[in-house]
Amino acid sequence: MNVLEVLATAAIGGGAALAVALALASLRGVALSTRREILLTALAVAAAAPLVAFVSTALGLGLRPNLESTPPSALVAPNAVPKADSAVSIFNRADQFADVVADPRPAAAVTPPKPVATRDSAAAPLPWVRLAALAWLVGAAIGLLRVVPSLVRLSALRRSLTPCLDARAPGVFTSDALRVPATVGIFDPVVVLPPGLSADLDDAELAAILRHERAHVTRRDPLGGLVARLARAIHWANPLAHVAARRFDAICESLADGAAVCDRSDFVPRYASCLVRLAERAVAPVAATGVHGIVGGRGALTRRVEALLDPARRPD
Repeated sequence: MNVLEVLATAAIGGGAALAVALALASLRGVALSTRREILLTALAVAAAAPLVAFVSTALGLGLRPNLESTPPSALVAPNAVPKADSAVSIFNRADQFADVVADPRPAAAVTPPKPVATRDSAAAPLPWVRLAALAWLVGAAIGLLRVVPSLVRLSALRRSLTPCLDARAPGVFTSDALRVPATVGIFDPVVVLPPGLSADLDDAELAAILRHERAHVTRRDPLGGLVARLARAIHWANPLAHVAARRFDAICESLADGAAVCDRSDFVPRYASCLVRLAERAVAPVAATGVHGIVGGRGALTRRVEALLDPARRPD
């Protein structure tokens, strides 16, 4: 099986899916929830592109890009008859043919003509194609290996969870490893609060925080985050993968913020102030796959607060 053909099929297929999804998600009038599904589908296709490319290539359905270097003489078919340029050349070749027939030497003594190279025998991958394929494989392997320690941290975090004793937060857990509320888990996510945080929040603020995190649980955003991370690791050289992953995360947070405020415009400033207070606690958030904290980087938080105060600034 041609490895270059598999890589080309995966790169082109995954890139095409991401490009189409970003274009559709940027259309006006498309709901945020629909944009999320479009981007998540494209990220899943990009993450599965190598496997799909391997299977399709094995079945003879893969792409066959022209990535080979072939000399011009190699394009001549073995049994092709050269085209005559003029009548003089025809007579000259006839004379040469007659000389060969009249040659008294044995057939074994006559030097046979050199075989003409064909495309199949002379074709060879270009050097830059090999280097590009090797660089992609090394980068993807490094990106995928970095997911492993992140999953180990997630496992350790899950073992540290204890039930929250606040009666206002049923079914919620606490952990000393977190400084801000988060949704923890990939296939079975739960809401986790840092110890003592519920005592610093009034009933309305705590209810809004819980609605935010439970929205992530309902949509299984940590699983979507894992898919996005795999797509970014595999297609690390494609800027579309990084743009799609960031936009997917921004839309997930915007949807959760909308669930937190429940379309109450009078509560929006209070909730935005609560997010800023929580950001002050996020000195060293846990960086693990499957942990979806309520606040991320400063830039992302600023855009979220602006989107809350001005719906026209919602993520595209």
